[in-house]
Amino acid sequence: MRSAAVAMVAVSLIGSAAAAPPPHQAGVAGWAKRAGYRLAAPRACTGAEERAFQALGATCWSVKHIKAVPAGSGMHPRLVLRLQTFGDEAAAKARMARFHDGVKDLPELAKAYPLRAGFRIGERVLVVTTDAYAFEADAYRAAVELAAGLGGTDLVCWNACPAAR
Repeated sequence: MRSAAVAMVAVSLIGSAAAAPPPHQAGVAGWAKRAGYRLAAPRACTGAEERAFQALGATCWSVKHIKAVPAGSGMHPRLVLRLQTFGDEAAAKARMARFHDGVKDLPELAKAYPLRAGFRIGERVLVVTTDAYAFEADAYRAAVELAAGLGGTDLVCWNACPAAR
């Protein structure tokens, strides 16, 4: 009986999410355009990190910079924006307090885990990640810009966050 109730809640969450754009879609799209990134369509991406930190779900956007950095290098910064939804603001604050905690079940994430920054928007946490050390500064800069544009609080970068422009 309990599993049927959980399945019904999951279906209703998925159904309502499919009917409307994800939260902050317009703000993310506006930032991507201003910052020179191509924005992929949002997708549901609940995974090990969400389970470890007890998020209700997540929406992800992949972005890739339009121009090579440095120019002519063929390297285009690529990031993933991961909007995690928690039960309430207190749970999102608790997640931010544990921002530097890894996911113990997936030690392979340890290599890329530091290449991230994030902030809180009410009961949601937006984490900006990359899988390439060369793009770490781009992830931090994106988080600073997105936090400013979306009204984010509790900004955390794995290392030091750059100053807002």
